[in-house]
Amino acid sequence: MIQTVWTEVVEVQTHETDLLQRWRPSGLFRAIQTAGQHHASHLGYDYREMLLQNQSWVLARVRVEFERFPQAGEKITIQTWPKCIQQKLFFVRDFWITDASDQLVARASSAFVLIDTQARRILPPRALGGDLPSLPEKAAISSPLEKIVEVGQPSQALVRTAGYSVVDLMGHVNNAVYVDWVCDALPSSYFQERHLAAVQVNYNKEVRPAESVSIQVGQLDGQMSLKGVNQTTGEIAFEAQVEWR
Repeated sequence: MIQTVWTEVVEVQTHETDLLQRWRPSGLFRAIQTAGQHHASHLGYDYREMLLQNQSWVLARVRVEFERFPQAGEKITIQTWPKCIQQKLFFVRDFWITDASDQLVARASSAFVLIDTQARRILPPRALGGDLPSLPEKAAISSPLEKIVEVGQPSQALVRTAGYSVVDLMGHVNNAVYVDWVCDALPSSYFQERHLAAVQVNYNKEVRPAESVSIQVGQLDGQMSLKGVNQTTGEIAFEAQVEWR
């Protein structure tokens, strides 16, 4: 039986936690990415079979809103479903993440594009050659994922190079790595003294092996934005927005 809403349980591992023994944001990003892959495979779109047809989904935008950060050993339930196609381009998938007491841990919305892996270009949704379930009335986050507005005067916080450990099977930096880069660009005291309420990342241009990215942070009136400038190509690789409370 086809499951339009996919559910799986994961356990927070010690190597995924931070200095406060809490699940790092990138750990949650990786977990929802994996759950989404499992659901896509269940629906008939296994990434290995898609690669044989020179097709793949690539994450374009994602927003996660955090209620709390679980600790190592906690069992976390992830529910995910395809929500809709937006702007005749983006495959939107949402996530609802709860703990063992069924209390909300986080909610997320993501937007993927279909690409030709040989030409490295975006394909229209009809090129998928089939239909996905669509649950537009079921929204973890109701607002669409918009462009990120830069605030303040961004200044360089750090530089990261795409080495062996951060490049995935698509030959570029994995999307969850950018979340680690965003967190590394911020003072560790922020994570000790504040609650990270939300992170949105918009992926603009892929970062290939050995390329270096300058990560710049801007702040103004309590708002915070980041961008990663590829020092090899000069292009903006990603933009991010971080919210605290």
